[in-house]
Amino acid sequence: MKKFLKDYFALQISEIKKFLRWKERLLWDLIGTLTFFIAFVFVWESAFAQGFKGMGNLTKETFVTFILSGTLIWQAIGINLGPISHVFVREKYMRTSVYFFLSPGSRIAFLLAKAGVALLQILITNMILILIALYFFEFEFKGSLFLALLVFILTFLCFHGLGICIAALGAWREGIADFSWTFSSVLLILSGVWYPVEIFPEPLQSISKILPTTKAIEMIRDIGINGLGLMEIFSELAFLGILTCIFLSLGYFVFKAVEGRAMLIGI
Repeated sequence: MKKFLKDYFALQISEIKKFLRWKERLLWDLIGTLTFFIAFVFVWESAFAQGFKGMGNLTKETFVTFILSGTLIWQAIGINLGPISHVFVREKYMRTSVYFFLSPGSRIAFLLAKAGVALLQILITNMILILIALYFFEFEFKGSLFLALLVFILTFLCFHGLGICIAALGAWREGIADFSWTFSSVLLILSGVWYPVEIFPEPLQSISKILPTTKAIEMIRDIGINGLGLMEIFSELAFLGILTCIFLSLGYFVFKAVEGRAMLIGI
């Protein structure tokens, strides 16, 4: 455990330094996310001005919270299905994968360090988005911030496990990592990040409502807009918790399998 913690802190510091060397990416990600948020605020503001009555949790009084909730949660999902899912492909292209697998340092500590930097990045982005929403728009969050943070962290861990699984398989077959971009785009459309899923045709609604992305976004909206507590969302939260355990376990075992193959015959 002592060696693991030593490896983790050394790798975490290294990843933070690497992140700071490319800190412009944080600005570009923030601008891109902020552009979508503001664009949909104007879209729905125009719709309500033209007489739109609302749909589900999307109303004239709550549409800013509705859009921001989806935007914040998608940050936790998108970073894992994008940059994290390509982490080993990047190591391969940079010709550092051999050092990674032959290093005496803990490979799990390496993955946790990557997760730490990803979490730091989205927390900075989300805090800036919240401050902008509070200052420039009518943003109100009625429920428990602690409960919302719990949903956010569970969502991040859930999709981090999936991202690591894709990343490990991507080290073996690079096309699998590239597929994550398409997969992420489909989830973005179907999960109702910036609009209610009730706009979909009935068969598509049924698919959308069982997606863990949709459930996570709807939980945050129920907390922030309707002020629901732990007991009201317990079943959805338990489902997300179970899925988190499954995806983290799957990511670990797939990574160990690919690691074993790499040590034996290379990748």
